[in-house]
This record gives sequence, structure tokens and C-alpha cells, in this order.
Amino acid sequence: MIAPTQYTGEASIAGPVSNFVKALDPRNWHANAPLIWLDSCLMQVPPPVWSPAPTPGAVREPQKRSDGITEDKTPRNAWLLPGYFFENVMVAGIRYRNVLQTSFTDNSKANPAFVRFEYNQHECLNTKGSRLEDGGIDVDNGFSECVEDPKPGSPNNLKVRISKTVRFTRPGRIVKEMNDLAHVLVPLTLDAWLHNLVFQT
Repeated sequence: MIAPTQYTGEASIAGPVSNFVKALDPRNWHANAPLIWLDSCLMQVPPPVWSPAPTPGAVREPQKRSDGITEDKTPRNAWLLPGYFFENVMVAGIRYRNVLQTSFTDNSKANPAFVRFEYNQHECLNTKGSRLEDGGIDVDNGFSECVEDPKPGSPNNLKVRISKTVRFTRPGRIVKEMNDLAHVLVPLTLDAWLHNLVFQT
């Protein structure tokens, strides 16, 4: 079994927590990083993974996923688990259509103030490389948060933390290579995200 890629990072930063709500809101992924996320949105509850048995006692077959998902456009500033979330993401030229279970907490006006996004893998719908394949990711979980963390004598009064664990299972012919590449791309991408967050404030 191939081990998942694991990453954790953090940065000290100045400013009110409210300055970082949009950056941590996953609904903005496709706007903030359009070369990686082709789409990102809350979605309505996906259909069950298994189709109903046609007759009592019959073996149930896996239900094939369609390409269509229905966006949940309910106005909201925060949500709890399972918070089904769709991402259409590009990794090294390969497209993954993935569904996460998520929660997003905006306590930027509380005391102490914080914002936190958490996610766990629900189901990867399909992968498109040279051909279309079912599935593609079996592990994808982590969090990002911005919390108050004042230090005497330091202008940086906030801490931004990010954590991610991911494992790819498609494309079938290059699974090892994709996971080897993830050990390089995931730290580079998330370190760059932290760097940009620090220097854009």
C-alpha cells in the first residue's frame, strides 16, 4: 500500500482575523487558484454510493456517478459537517472530480477570533488523464485555520496553520508516479499559498 502524502505548515502574520476569511473559504478556491481548481462549490447531498437492490436479497451493484453535480447555492457564512463540497482539480495535467465532507467556521468577530476549515474525503467521482477512470483519490483530509496568537513585542498577532493528507489511486498506470509527485507538489503548493498570504497583507 502506498503511503499518503502528509503536509503541515504554519506562518505568523499580522492583522485582524477577518482579513483572512475569504482566503480560507473553499468556495473561493477556483477564483484564488484557477490553474489548479477549475471549480469549487458546496453541493447538494450526493446520491448514495450503492444503488437500491432491484429485488429483496439481490446483490447491490455500485452506482455509477454522472458528470453532473448540483451546486448548493444557499447563502451562508459557515456550515457544519457533512457539508458536501465539490472540487474539480488539476494535478500535473490530470483532472480529478472529487467530493469532500467539510465544515467552515467563521468566528472572526468573536473573542478570541478564529476561522477554521476542515475536510475529509467522501468520494472521488472520476479521473481524466489519457482516459476517463472511476475514482482516483481515496485519502484527502486536513484543515486550515487562522487564530489569534499574540506575542509580546511582535507585530504578528495571528497564526495561520494548514494540514493536508492525500493519496491518489488513479490513473491506474501511473499511481506510484502520481504519489511520488505529490510528495513534491503538495509542500510546494501549500508553502507558496502560505507565502502569498503573508506578503499580500
